[in-house]
Amino acid sequence: MSRSSSGAKKTTDRDRHIILSFDEMEIKECWSYDARNKEVIPPAKKLQVVMVRSLISGWKIPIYFELDTNMTIEILSQITRSLEQEGFLVHGASFDLGNKTFMSEAKFSQGAYYIDHPVDPTRRFYLLPDPPHTLKLSRTHILTKV
Repeated sequence: MSRSSSGAKKTTDRDRHIILSFDEMEIKECWSYDARNKEVIPPAKKLQVVMVRSLISGWKIPIYFELDTNMTIEILSQITRSLEQEGFLVHGASFDLGNKTFMSEAKFSQGAYYIDHPVDPTRRFYLLPDPPHTLKLSRTHILTKV
């Protein structure tokens, strides 16, 4: 994850309140060449992407990506610690419901809607299912069960 040296210094107090959004997507499995970094990228099946989104204003920016990696609480915690060191306040993460391993690890399937905050144990780190994905899953469930 790359960090800006200025961090949250150029943002207003209200812009420091952020949420993470992560998703994995399937990608074309083939060899690639990154001309800028002059490196060969091996084939991969999926790409994990994390974006930072302001809770109050409309800005968002991708901050993390990794090939063939499932999201874990540890990865989310590392990202959160890095952002909070830069002066941001991370309140939680939005995600689709496709990563069963993450949902199990976070006990989301058992009704937990937050985990311990990686930086401040007096705060909660909220887990928010992505509304469009939730609607699609509900539609699919209804159509296959009716």
